[in-house]
Amino acid sequence: MMLRDNREIVIVGAGITGLTLAYELAKQNNFNVTIIEKEKRIGGLAKSFKYNGFSFDIGPHRFDVSNGKILRFIKEVMRDDTVSIDRHSGVYFLKKYYTWPFCPTALYRLPIHITAKSAFDLLFKNKEMLRQDNFESYIVRNYGPTLYRVFFKDYTEKFLGMRSEKVHSDWSKLSMKRAVSDESVACRNLLDILKLILYPFSIQNEFLYPKGGIGDFCERISEKVKELGGNILVDATISDIKTSENRIDSVKVNDITLKPRFLIWTGALKDLCRAINFSDHGINYLSLLIYNFELNKKQVDSHYQWCYYGDKNLILCRLSNPSLFGSNCAPEGKVGICVEVTCREGTERWRSPWSLLSQMKKDLVKVGVIKHEEDIENVHVERIADAYPIYDIDYTHRLSALKSKLKRFENLLLAGRTGLFWYNNMHDSIKNGLQLARHFVENS
Repeated sequence: MMLRDNREIVIVGAGITGLTLAYELAKQNNFNVTIIEKEKRIGGLAKSFKYNGFSFDIGPHRFDVSNGKILRFIKEVMRDDTVSIDRHSGVYFLKKYYTWPFCPTALYRLPIHITAKSAFDLLFKNKEMLRQDNFESYIVRNYGPTLYRVFFKDYTEKFLGMRSEKVHSDWSKLSMKRAVSDESVACRNLLDILKLILYPFSIQNEFLYPKGGIGDFCERISEKVKELGGNILVDATISDIKTSENRIDSVKVNDITLKPRFLIWTGALKDLCRAINFSDHGINYLSLLIYNFELNKKQVDSHYQWCYYGDKNLILCRLSNPSLFGSNCAPEGKVGICVEVTCREGTERWRSPWSLLSQMKKDLVKVGVIKHEEDIENVHVERIADAYPIYDIDYTHRLSALKSKLKRFENLLLAGRTGLFWYNNMHDSIKNGLQLARHFVENS
């Protein structure tokens, strides 16, 4: 058994936040950094899968270029190995494709009866909904019952596997922050949407993407951490965490015992609670099934880099086209598509993902992505656990109670999308890692 010294910074989870934090701390001379990753590969939700010359991310990933500090960090890691891309994303509902997030040209294409009913919704509010606080009431209150019925309801209920009145309004608020390509532009209600139509504006659509796939970004940071003397343990199982009244005393992983100065937890809260024998207060996550299709054709019949599918009769939730992110994501003359389906870990769908494949192929033809099922040459299925926090109607009270209990450990910090139970973007995770690193450096 190996015992490391008490200056150790132990980070659980080798996703974006954990890797960013580890790299920034490894640059300093007074920190020993160890990352514990339970998967065989680093990257978390930002890993890439590669087979037969194809490269697939876990759905669409992109680097926001609006924050200077984040952009400088990306350039430091990737140098010139990124490409600048204009965003083209869409949504499929009412058996048509529309640009998403909202923009004036998409709104003009809505059926006239939908536009007319939405205008009526703007004038007459549903007073009953004003007294409630869930996803349904938030959307109806701010966007009206028409758009709720034809657009928001089916997609949300299919995606989360929950009735919309059982979903907390936080989910709608965070989702609608992405309702326009430029998040600085308001889209809080129907009046804001009307302003988009009447006063068109220039939207920031540009983003950066690593030439080798988003997983290449994580691999580059991993290499830098190791070069600076940091340790990354993969396929690593935490078998025991010893605690005292107000500290995490030791973490046993495989045959190593670490005595952390600080333990930074970016993994699932339920795993932390299990390790320290705490109740998780019912905090849970939504998982993903990823279907990576190799197609024997040069392109698919869609110009969208990614697209959301709201029709409740379709299995697919979101589809992305890696070849529209990077030209080297597929062999010459071929194209790949990534289809995402949500589920709960341990369910029949999670245990038997191949059972969905026959219907999924039919759906891809139905929505016009491929013309024939014979276009599919191969398919790979990947299970992705703990991809999204589940914001059910009373999650805030249970999460607050859990975090209050965890605060007793003065050397435990929660971080990242999964550890903070935070529905965020990739640049938010980078920012979180940079801020934590600055806090440690300034207080060391």
